[in-house]
Parts: sequence; structure tokens; C-alpha cells
Amino acid sequence: MAKQKRDSQYFRQRLKTRNRAIFDALEDGTYKSTRSAALAAGLIKNPTKLDALKRAWKKASRAEQDDFLKWIGRSAPTGARIVDDDDYPEDWVGDRVFQIMRSRDIDHKRVTRELGLKPLDTSLWGAITPRAGRRRTIRPALVTALEKWLADNKDV
Repeated sequence: MAKQKRDSQYFRQRLKTRNRAIFDALEDGTYKSTRSAALAAGLIKNPTKLDALKRAWKKASRAEQDDFLKWIGRSAPTGARIVDDDDYPEDWVGDRVFQIMRSRDIDHKRVTRELGLKPLDTSLWGAITPRAGRRRTIRPALVTALEKWLADNKDV
């Protein structure tokens, strides 16, 4: 099923059926555009500067993200948890692990050893590099080891 097109015509129809007073004000020229009327009705919202930063972050290369983190003087969120309440890794964890790997020029086998995992244990990599919507949890022992490893590499 195709995604609904959210254009001027769509918002005019929504205003007409759900907020007739603002639709009438749009029709009589009180609002200069359908967008301004939709904003007044609460059908859309102006993106915040934070929204713009999030969009820019997603589009930035890994090197640009690394440079930005250095510029703000942080390598990971201060006091941030590694996993959420359901034991899934937080979004920043994978980025930080890969950033450390690039900075130290090490591979996943070395990280696995440093974490004290068995050589063929891929649980961390399955959790921080999810495939097409499949997420994996991180077991408590690995969370503890990962917290220590990230702390040991905080200056990297």
C-alpha cells in the first residue's frame, strides 16, 4: 500500500472535515497558506532545531560523526545506559563501539577478546548491527563487560 501523500490538498481536506473554523479562515484569507492553517490546527508542527540536528546526524558520515563528537568533547552520552529496560542496546552503543574500533584500528575479533568473550561469540555484533528490523538483547554479563570496555576506551 502506498504511503498517503501529505500535500496541500490533503491538509485542506483534513481542515474542512476536522476543523471547519480554521478552514473557513483559510478560505477567507486569514491564513496565507494551507501550511499556516494546518499549523494553527495542530495537524503539523514546525521541526525543531533538535529535529534538524537528528536529520543531519543520520546523514553524516562516520568520520563526520567522530569529528563532531570530538568537537563537543564527548565520545558517548554521559551517564548513559547501555541497554534499555528490555535489554536491547541503546542506539549510541553500536556507533561508539565502531568508532573505537576505527580509532584503534582493531577488528571485531580483538574487541571480542578484550570483552572476555569466547572467540565465536557473536552476541554483541548481532545486538549492535541489527538486520532488517531484527533486534537482539544483550545479556547482563556482556553489559557489564561492555560498560567496562567503553569506560577503558573513553579517551579514544
